[in-house]
Amino acid sequence: MLGFGRLFRLSILSFMAAIITVAAANSATISKVEIEQKRKQLFAMMMAQPDNLEVAFTYASLSSQVGDLEAAVSTLERMLIFAPGLPRVQLELGVLYFRLGNNQIAKDYFQSAISGPNVPDEVKSKVDEYLKAIDQKLKPFRWSSTTYAGIRWQDNANAAPSSRDIGNGFLLDSNSTKKSDFSLFMADNAHFEYDLEMQGDRIEADYVDFSTYYFKRDEMESMVAEFTIGPSFNLDRFDFDDAYASIYAITNGSLLSRKLYFGTLGVGSRLVSRPNPDTEFTLKAEYRHRWFDKNRKRPLAKSRNGDEYRGSVTVAHLFNVNLRGDLTGQISRDDVKADYLDKWEYGAQANLSLLFASPIAVADMPWAVGINSGYLHRNYDHADTTLSAKAQRDDEYWLGGSLKVPLTEKLSLLPRVEYRKVDSNYKIRKYKAFTATFGVHYVW
Repeated sequence: MLGFGRLFRLSILSFMAAIITVAAANSATISKVEIEQKRKQLFAMMMAQPDNLEVAFTYASLSSQVGDLEAAVSTLERMLIFAPGLPRVQLELGVLYFRLGNNQIAKDYFQSAISGPNVPDEVKSKVDEYLKAIDQKLKPFRWSSTTYAGIRWQDNANAAPSSRDIGNGFLLDSNSTKKSDFSLFMADNAHFEYDLEMQGDRIEADYVDFSTYYFKRDEMESMVAEFTIGPSFNLDRFDFDDAYASIYAITNGSLLSRKLYFGTLGVGSRLVSRPNPDTEFTLKAEYRHRWFDKNRKRPLAKSRNGDEYRGSVTVAHLFNVNLRGDLTGQISRDDVKADYLDKWEYGAQANLSLLFASPIAVADMPWAVGINSGYLHRNYDHADTTLSAKAQRDDEYWLGGSLKVPLTEKLSLLPRVEYRKVDSNYKIRKYKAFTATFGVHYVW
């Protein structure tokens, strides 16, 4: 029979693979065949009746649904030859060019759509939103930022084993076993871009931080922050459409119990490709050198000094206007001062987000439910002989969910729950943890 750990691992891996493929099947295979058949029929009708605007508009709409944006654009532009100045067509062309990344052409069509008399208010409102987004994109300097803050409860706040017995004749003191606690937290995320006006090249910078304050476990109060900056090059010059390559410097640091814990310097590279407006691939490779601060409470901290190498590949896909997901595979290597801390780590994680109509009649903004899961395996090179004659092996799994409830266009309630489990051949590393979070999310 399969053990629980193996069964749980297989379940998580199956879930991660399935949530993307099932969603894709639901949004694509069920309806795409029917849509393609309908498109063929409509295309034949367009050839026979080139001035039939309703047929052409329906064909363009179906083409947009299946991702054939070029066919939709060419069809709508032909419609303007037979009926110049149609706001409905100009609006749709603006949306399509916006999705294709041609912001200036999109802006021209949007402005034309609202230039005539008797334009419906809902059309003006929709165009205003797009024009604001385009103006932001066309600025040489752009930035975006979010903050997530709130309170959380963890039944295993110190990520510790339940038992004092950790093997090899060692007993933990009672304060070092599993303990629950509440904490306050805040996480910030900011992205900056400066357009170099050189064929789409730009300077990009990112900043992230996370800080937490525990009600009882004050020794676990922590803050970590990271900043990256570097150039991003548009690969259109090499005939790679909608693709960018970046290199960037990395620096970060952490405080633990209000004292310096570690610092990092490094370098990274990133390749982003969008084969179509709904799909994005991201490849990353990074190198970091870390040094830890030694003090009375952490006398062995410097044994963790050393190098870290990371690699990952992510595919993100918009299945339809309401459903999006991403899947990431990752691998990392640690080479540090203490041999028993050298390790390989690899795994995968998946996220799925579904928008749905607000169940509250007075609210007109959609809610969002999210599901995330992941698996990591850690394989250490050498044994920590004080604990075992064998090298450490860890398997980590997690499964979580969230609900985003918008209060305004920028402010949302965001409760989350997560279950996490670590299996290890070192008893001191084995633990289970459940976390419940209630926070507010703000877009600056």
